[in-house]
Amino acid sequence: MMSALKVAVFMGSLREGRNGERVLKMVLNELLNYEVTVLDARELEGMGFPLLKKPLHFYKEDSLSEAPAELRRLNEKVKEADAFVFITAEYNATCPPGLFNLIDHFPLKSFAFKPSSIIAYSVGPFGGIRAATALRSVLSEIGTISSQAQCIIPSVTTALSADGTPIEKVKKKVESVIKYLEWYAEAIRDKKAKTGLPE
Repeated sequence: MMSALKVAVFMGSLREGRNGERVLKMVLNELLNYEVTVLDARELEGMGFPLLKKPLHFYKEDSLSEAPAELRRLNEKVKEADAFVFITAEYNATCPPGLFNLIDHFPLKSFAFKPSSIIAYSVGPFGGIRAATALRSVLSEIGTISSQAQCIIPSVTTALSADGTPIEKVKKKVESVIKYLEWYAEAIRDKKAKTGLPE
C-alpha cells in the first residue's frame, strides 16, 4: 500500500489582517489525509527568506552549509513533496511579491515533475483570477504540472468564515481541486517508480 501523499502548501500574502488565513484553514481541512508542510511567506520572512538576495541553488555544493538552515530544511520538504498547493491573493492584478519571493528561493529541480494546484482569492468579484493566471506561467516555468482544476474565490470574506468553513459552492471547488491533484500526484509517482525521470 502506498504511503500518504506529501503536499507542500505555499502561502504568499504578508499583509496584516490577510484573508489568506481562512483560505489556508479551509485547505488544511481538505488535506487531513495527507502529510502537509506549510510554507508561509510571512512566517518565514525572518528565517532565511528575506527579499531574495541568494537562492539556495546559488550556493556551491561545497558551501551549502553556509545557506540558512531553514532554507535548507524547507528545500528538503519541497523536494520530498508529491504535489503543491499555491494559495494566492491578488495584489495589483498579480500575485503577492511574497509568494514569488518564496518560490524563487528554491532550485527548479525541487519542484520538477510534480503537480500543482492554485487557490486564488480576493475581496472583489474576480476572486484573484488575474493572480492565478500570472501564477500559472510561473508554475510551468519551475517545472510543475499545473492542474486545470483551480479554485477561484470571489468575495472571500463572505465565501469563507473565519475558521475556514466555505459556502457550498467553494467547498465543491476545493474538493475538485484536491481530487485532481491527488490523481496527478499518484499517476506521476507511479510513473517515476517504474521508469524514473526523463534524461
